[in-house]
Amino acid sequence: MKRSVTSSTSTHLLLAICLSVFVMHEGTAAGAEAGEQAGQTPIVRLLRSLSGEAKMSAEPHWIWANQATDEQTCWFRRDIFLEEGSLGKTTLATLYFVGDDAARVFINGRSVTLRRSSSKPWSFLVASTESLLKSGTNSIAISCRNSVGQGGVIALLEVNNTNGSQTWVTDDQWKLSQELPAGWPRCKTDGLAWQAAHVLGPAGIRPWGNIAGYPIQRIPIPAADLEPVQQIEFDWLLQDRRALSPRGATGVRTRLRTLALDHHKRAAQLMQAIAAEPKQIDLSAERIRWQTLKKELTPTSRDQQSEALSLTLGLYLSVRHLKRDILLKHPLLDFEEILFAKGLYPRSLHEQSHRLSTTAVAGGGLFVLSGLSPGGKLRELTGDLPGGSYWRPDLSFDGRRLLFCYKPQATASFQLHEMNIDGSNIVKLTDSPFDDLDPIYLPSGKILFTSTRGQTYVRCNPESRSFVLCTAEADGSQVRIISHNSEPDWTPALMDDGRVLFTRWEYTDRALWRLQKLWTVRPDGAYVDLYWGNHSEKPDALVEARQIPGTRRVVFSGVGHHHFFQGALGILDPSKGLDYPHGLTHLTPEVSWPEVEEDRDTGAYKSPYPLSDHLFLVSYGHNSTSYRPGGADFGIYVLDDQGNKELVYRDPAFNSWYALPVRARSRPPVLTNVNAIASDLRTEQEPATGTFVNPDVYHGLNGVPRGQVKHMRVIELDYKTYSGNREYLFQNPPISSHFVESVKRIRGTVPVEKDGSVSVHVPAGRALYFQLLDENYRAIQTMRSFVGLQKGEVRGCTGCHSLGHNAAPITRGSPLAMGRPARSLTPPPWGDQTVGYTRFVQPVLDRHCVSCHQPGKEANSKLDLTYRKTRFFAEPYLTLIDRQIAGVYPSEPAYWKTRARDVYDGAEPGEHLSPQSLLVEYASSGKHYGVKVDADSLRRLVAWVDMNGPFLGREEVLKRYPNAPLSKR
Repeated sequence: MKRSVTSSTSTHLLLAICLSVFVMHEGTAAGAEAGEQAGQTPIVRLLRSLSGEAKMSAEPHWIWANQATDEQTCWFRRDIFLEEGSLGKTTLATLYFVGDDAARVFINGRSVTLRRSSSKPWSFLVASTESLLKSGTNSIAISCRNSVGQGGVIALLEVNNTNGSQTWVTDDQWKLSQELPAGWPRCKTDGLAWQAAHVLGPAGIRPWGNIAGYPIQRIPIPAADLEPVQQIEFDWLLQDRRALSPRGATGVRTRLRTLALDHHKRAAQLMQAIAAEPKQIDLSAERIRWQTLKKELTPTSRDQQSEALSLTLGLYLSVRHLKRDILLKHPLLDFEEILFAKGLYPRSLHEQSHRLSTTAVAGGGLFVLSGLSPGGKLRELTGDLPGGSYWRPDLSFDGRRLLFCYKPQATASFQLHEMNIDGSNIVKLTDSPFDDLDPIYLPSGKILFTSTRGQTYVRCNPESRSFVLCTAEADGSQVRIISHNSEPDWTPALMDDGRVLFTRWEYTDRALWRLQKLWTVRPDGAYVDLYWGNHSEKPDALVEARQIPGTRRVVFSGVGHHHFFQGALGILDPSKGLDYPHGLTHLTPEVSWPEVEEDRDTGAYKSPYPLSDHLFLVSYGHNSTSYRPGGADFGIYVLDDQGNKELVYRDPAFNSWYALPVRARSRPPVLTNVNAIASDLRTEQEPATGTFVNPDVYHGLNGVPRGQVKHMRVIELDYKTYSGNREYLFQNPPISSHFVESVKRIRGTVPVEKDGSVSVHVPAGRALYFQLLDENYRAIQTMRSFVGLQKGEVRGCTGCHSLGHNAAPITRGSPLAMGRPARSLTPPPWGDQTVGYTRFVQPVLDRHCVSCHQPGKEANSKLDLTYRKTRFFAEPYLTLIDRQIAGVYPSEPAYWKTRARDVYDGAEPGEHLSPQSLLVEYASSGKHYGVKVDADSLRRLVAWVDMNGPFLGREEVLKRYPNAPLSKR
């Protein structure tokens, strides 16, 4: 066992480099040569650590048995000793761990909760462990099972507190047993079965490589007790850590001087960019400083060789101070104060569940900072409220009041509140058992927010309630759900034209992983439309989007589906295309798009606020894999589009994010309520309907001759109002064997006119999608997305398209469907039933097929069609799906195995479903031993296939959840 001890006065060193020493020091590194020689200057220590001159004294190694076999389990033990008084309120103990393939960790006999720190195939597991430790001897026990090939365990335990840092790692001092020890995990290691663990090699060796999450170079977060100028200078070195890291024979002085030259050049470019702004500012003093530094940056090679490190560092810092002064004089930074939230990482990384009250970690509040600097005056607005959790606030149009969501630690849910900008007159607006989050002011005087009030659950995360968009009066009364969906909506923001920009998750007949993209909606819930990305795998989840002033573009955070706190920033221009890579600019290219690109561990961005298309307030954390429940990493920065980034504020104990200027802003127009429009057009048939109009369904329907489309089918995705632990493919109950499915209900069909036009009344407030059918009611093309209408809404679409909902103006011209009133839906023969296998398929098989395809009959050797229950599903359902007899979309398997084109890009007409179904062919053609089922049975088979082969409908679900309510939206 190796143990290293370092001293520190910092109370909050998270993921600290072991040999880095942070103590209060006088002045900056410039002129601190004596301190350098004494080895006590903190910034010099940091520089040497980042540049590789200071090595970690304790590096973890992979350990295992000397001989590895398949299906092998190993048990490991080691004791560590903590001196009396080394544990206290300020202690942070973190375990970094990987076990190949599966493992459990115990500290003092108690199981450690492990959490993934990244989404890569191999991932370090991070756990908060201080509550499990004690003064004196502590036992660490690990059991690990490997399935195939070489197995291994690697771990690092850090204990940080005000007295210093202690580190223990896996090495040859660990004990190994290849038999289950008696009394495990509370056991001794003195028996004959115990031997020294075999060291396979250090982190980075094959087959594991530099697996995600291992902090080969762990990034220190500057402590709260550093002076503001020290915080800024520390931050500069951390920003440049990649360039400072060892590269061949190049010395740290050369690397530092190269960086100084680069930032000097950037300073000139920055002055040029500012000079191009409409509002002019005086930069004459900065230009003089720039010229002076230019001379200092061009010494002779002899001078460079003899130059002390502190002098090179001082020159680098002088250039960085100049560049900072220039950036912060930008004319768009014409406000004195910013509002922002502080908070701690919740007990979840997931894009949906991280915001639920059940995962919240109390701590933080709302603050106003006067002066864009760590030395600015900080004012807490929520100090009189009980301790709790906060998310994104919003400022009123006059800048005098703010909306926020807040969950006191002792209560069960987030609720909406309002207060004056000075923290006075706090008013609670909502009070319910549901989570109300991320409120924004609307031009009408109402408010809009996300809420779990829909009482629905995420389709593929059945333990998690879905957030949907809601509106309310200014006092929080008359709450109305305006979303149609069961899947979540997030982080709404107001646009200049009065619409709302938000993130929507959907996976209608597609894989669930990557479709969290941007949409727009009017404040009354009408005219939901795609903004960008509904057929794009990359970036993964687009959230926290805001419109860039004076443009049609937006800036957003591209975060991970499974890691909301790991992200990069991008800018979207939908006029250049609606899907990747068209219209997308990677604003922070040094940071990879999480989960869809390899993590470069260059930090993470969140919550951008655009001042222009060149300048932003952002949150940034140096550690892209630093997540631990209750931890923190993010500070607030000013960022420009050239990568210049300056620290505004950081509290190492809390994340600081969602910053916005405290000032008045323009009020967008109030958009007319859709019901008023419907009244004028006189198209509303009944109180709970809307109307879809399409002048030509053949537009975009490649290869389909006119006249082939006879009907349009309208399908509803039922709300998921029941919940349980995951059983199969993230589902409970498992609706489908081949992808995470919604219960589907066919609302009916409507004839398509000879010219391809259609106009139909549909139920309002529901998630709907369409299929175009031939004369036999078989699907020619499917809309693999969903849309909905508000009461009285009239919505036009152009053609049968796969890339979004292209709104078309509703004209009163030649299309036949527009020359008369909209049609009503014709219900299917089975009425309002949802589609399920046991009701739609098995009875047909029993009547027409089982007589031959049953045990004892010759045909049974090829296919047994008798009904047999399996753990989650039944036969022959699984065989019909798996052997591609049914002809359904293989959404999840295709994504996992091949990333098939049609998982996200869409499919060509007739490529899947009933036109390609062997089951439908055998049942309808008469060519399979003369079998030809009756029309009603064939209609059911076709409908089941075209619904993508679900196993359960609501009728079956209610047998397990008899009290599951129908949503009242």
